[in-house]
Amino acid sequence: MNEPADPTTVELYLQGGYVSGRTHQIGQRRRLVDVLNGQEAVFELESAQLTLASSDTIRVLPNIAVDKSSILAAVPHETREQLRQRAILNTGISRSRGTQTRIGLLLTPLYVEGTAHMATEASMLRTGVKTFPRFFPLTSTVLYVPDGEALELPVLLVNRDSVSAISPVAESMPNAAGFGL
Repeated sequence: MNEPADPTTVELYLQGGYVSGRTHQIGQRRRLVDVLNGQEAVFELESAQLTLASSDTIRVLPNIAVDKSSILAAVPHETREQLRQRAILNTGISRSRGTQTRIGLLLTPLYVEGTAHMATEASMLRTGVKTFPRFFPLTSTVLYVPDGEALELPVLLVNRDSVSAISPVAESMPNAAGFGL
């Protein structure tokens, strides 16, 4: 008998706004990236808080269905227990080793720097992000939001269709463009 998954808090950066809430769609072996790459056209959150980019007003909504194509980036906030349970379930599952590359992505109006994990040695500048699934993870990320705040996040899921520009990024870049920490 499958018990319902504990709700996971998720933040979504959207075209024109930001929403956070809880979802029961993530559980056991399924991760947020799996749900976002699934066939469903919408992603559902409950106990949601919606903030429009043009306003600081927060709307509290019991439920919201978000069109996945409008999601620029997503942040999963799994509890330690959820992470522990997934680690136990995935014990013995081998992961293929690939290359890791530090990149910067423009997701207008957001900019993010993080580590991309690729299966091959292909140059992302030549192939673009189309080599990735629709939603792909960046780890050790810094997300720059329009108000100038820099948010450090362990994982950020990026919608490849929202990427306007891509660049390799050195581990320590000078603060020439106002993006450095």
